[in-house]
Amino acid sequence: MQSGQTEELASIPSARDELYPVQVEESAMYVLLPDGKASTGQMALLLPGGGYKLVALAQCFDTAKWLNSIGVACAILEYRLPQGNPEKPLADITNAWQCIGQHAQRWGVAMDKTGIMGFSAGGQLAANWSTLFAHDAALRPAFSILFYPVIDLLDPNWHEFAQRFLGQSPSQEALEKYSAHLQVGKNTPPALVMLSDDDKVVPPAHGILYYNALHKQGISASLHIFATGGHAWSLGDGAISGQLCNHAKPAMEVAADWLARLGCKCT
Repeated sequence: MQSGQTEELASIPSARDELYPVQVEESAMYVLLPDGKASTGQMALLLPGGGYKLVALAQCFDTAKWLNSIGVACAILEYRLPQGNPEKPLADITNAWQCIGQHAQRWGVAMDKTGIMGFSAGGQLAANWSTLFAHDAALRPAFSILFYPVIDLLDPNWHEFAQRFLGQSPSQEALEKYSAHLQVGKNTPPALVMLSDDDKVVPPAHGILYYNALHKQGISASLHIFATGGHAWSLGDGAISGQLCNHAKPAMEVAADWLARLGCKCT
C-alpha cells in the first residue's frame, strides 16, 4: 500500500451505517460497518459480478446493507477487469485483504472471522481466492459464500468468458488452474453455495461442482438451490439494485443461520 493511502484510510470516520470509499492501490473499496453493539466481529469482502465486462456494484450494496443488519461488516471491492490477465483482479483482492487486516481493530472485526463473498464472475474470483491462496494463513479467508458462481473454465460453453479472464488462447494448464473445483484442497475454507435452478446465465452445475469437490475433501459446505430466481439476485430488500427475487427472504435466513453457526466456530 502506498504511503498516501495509509493517511487517507486513517481519516475515515469511525461512525457506523455510512459507506466509506477507500482507494486501495489501483482499485476502490467501499466499507460499510454495522452498529458497534450489533457487530459479530465478522466481515465479508464482497466481489461483484459482471462477466468481466463490467463490475456490477449495485447487487453488493443491497447485500452489504443486509449483512450490516445482522452484525457483519462489509467491504465491496471494485476490482480491475482482467482483460486477459487474471492477476489484475487477484492482486486487487490481495491488496484489499491486507487493507482490511491493517484496519481490522478499528473496524471492530477479526481476521479469523473474515471471509469472501462473490457473485457470478465475482463468485469465480472468490472461489479462486479460496483455493489458490488457501495455503497462506495470512490470506486464507475464514469462509466463502458463492452466489451462482462460474467454476468450470474447461466447459467449452464458457470459452469466451475464459478468454476475457485468461486471454485469447488460454492454455490447458491455465484453464485447469482457474477451474476452482479442481484446486480444492485440505486448506480450502468452508463454503455456502447458493444457486437458482432456472439460472439461464450460469448453469447451477458450476456451483454443484464446487460443492462436490469440497464434500470430497471433507470440508464443511452447504448447498442451496432455489427453484426460481434466475441470475444476478442478491440478499436484502433490492432497494438499490431493484432486483428483489421471490426467494430473497429464505436465502437471507439460510445465510444468517450459516454465518451465525460459523461465527461460533471461529471464536
